[in-house]
Amino acid sequence: MAAALQSASPGSIVIGHLNPPASGTAQGVAAALPRMAAAGFRFVRLSDHLG
Repeated sequence: MAAALQSASPGSIVIGHLNPPASGTAQGVAAALPRMAAAGFRFVRLSDHLG
């Protein structure tokens, strides 16, 4: 998950599910989001963005 998030480009939509808990997805997201925020990415709810 961290690699997918960090390879996102402007305008990308990344949808992730944090289940099952032992899959490592939550840890990947937790590692990637601070770096992406520091790089200027912003995060929105898909419903807010499309609606």
